[in-house]
Amino acid sequence: MADDPRAWNDFGVLAYLEGDRKKAEEWFRKALGIEPEKARKNLKKMKNEK
Repeated sequence: MADDPRAWNDFGVLAYLEGDRKKAEEWFRKALGIEPEKARKNLKKMKNEK
């Protein structure tokens, strides 16, 4: 499933919920080309929580 671009944002959310912010950011950045609005929203949310 990791090779399905539609799941990349979801993998980011899972990594974030598991406390792995670095991995979450990697997935969100990867998802920017597929779901830019969702990925940007999640990256912004992570940045604001620091």
